[in-house]
Amino acid sequence: MRILIKADNLWYEKEGKILLKNVSLEIFQNDFVVLEGKNGSGKSILCQLLSFKKSPTQGAITAEKKYPLFSDRVSLLENKTVKENIKFLLPKMDSYDATFEVTELLKSLNLFEKRNSLPKELSTGQRKLLKIATFLVLEEELIFFDEPFLGLDEENKHTVLEKLIEKNKSGTTIFIATSDFSTTQIFNKRHFLVKDGDIYEL
Repeated sequence: MRILIKADNLWYEKEGKILLKNVSLEIFQNDFVVLEGKNGSGKSILCQLLSFKKSPTQGAITAEKKYPLFSDRVSLLENKTVKENIKFLLPKMDSYDATFEVTELLKSLNLFEKRNSLPKELSTGQRKLLKIATFLVLEEELIFFDEPFLGLDEENKHTVLEKLIEKNKSGTTIFIATSDFSTTQIFNKRHFLVKDGDIYEL
C-alpha cells in the first residue's frame, strides 16, 4: 500500500522540555488514523510536524507534498456567508452541483438554517462546524484534524465522526488527534496513544 507520510525518529523539544521523543510511524493511502492523548501530551505538535507547520528538533519526515491541517486556529472568511465560505473551497463544478453539495453538507451539519448568515452571527459550536465543513469539501489525499470534537455536544460529535468516516470511504486518508476518548472508541481503525512524549499503537 502506498505510503503518504513516513516519520523516522522524530524528537521535538521546546524551552528545554522534550514534548515528543523517538516517534516513528507511517500513514498509508486510505488510512483512518486516530491519535488519542490528554491535553498537552504532544498530539497537536505531532500533527503540526506531519503537516510541516513545525520542524522536528531531530528526525526526518518524508512526504510527497504538504497536507492540510484543521485546528481551531484556522480562519473563516468573515465577510462571506456560511454557504459562500464552503463554495469558495469547492472544486470546480457547475452551479447546480455546487449548490446541491453545499446544501447537503450544511443540512448534515445542522447549519442549513444559517446558510445566509455571516460567521460572526454563529455560536462557537456552529463556527467550529463551519470550519470543519470547509475541510470536508477539500479534494486532498490526506487531511489532518486536530481536536475536531472539542467543544461540540454529543450529537454534533457523532455527526462530525460520521462525516469523517464518509470522507475516508470516498478515498481521503483521515488523521484525527483527539482528547475525546469516548467518541472514537466506537470506530475501530488504526489507534495510537501519545503519553509523556511517547507514542504507542493500540
